[in-house]
Amino acid sequence: MKCPKCNKKNITKASYCISCKYEFTEEEQEKAYNKTLFGRLDSIETWYNHLTLATVTDHILFKLFLLLLVFLTGLWYYFNRGIDTAILESKYYEIYHNNKNDDYYLVIDDETKDIKLNIYKPNRVKSLKLIHYNNEDKEIESFDYDEESSEKISLKAYNNDYYVLKSTYDKKTDNLKIFIYPKSRVELNK
Repeated sequence: MKCPKCNKKNITKASYCISCKYEFTEEEQEKAYNKTLFGRLDSIETWYNHLTLATVTDHILFKLFLLLLVFLTGLWYYFNRGIDTAILESKYYEIYHNNKNDDYYLVIDDETKDIKLNIYKPNRVKSLKLIHYNNEDKEIESFDYDEESSEKISLKAYNNDYYVLKSTYDKKTDNLKIFIYPKSRVELNK
């Protein structure tokens, strides 16, 4: 860096002139640094960070925003779907839940013969089984319920038969008792 007072050549990081003791301003020091190879590399890196959005994504507020977004998404799933297996709405049936007996009633149109069950299966479920019982609580048939078999398994409306959706987790088992009725057989109190 050249001294503007005496034209003596100084090192790039000099704070003052070696000859006349002129004190360089920060602006003069920065201008001299930007002319060096390292200054040019810093300039290229700055433009690269702007192009790749690193200046935005490396900011602490952006990281806090993403953490908050993930947390709120988790809460939304917890309160809307829960952490256990659940029966989801479908265009083929209406869902009613009896809180007293913890039974689910799927009401289908009178013309519908069988339906596909739409369920929410959390990742922590180890196995899922659908068991068909008759009105005397005897098992008629059972199916292992997975992504491939869910398309093949159809539920039918019987007089007093019911289904149990058995979810096995690491340390517990959860059963959802499901009754399927055509609309003509039930009286809906909404």
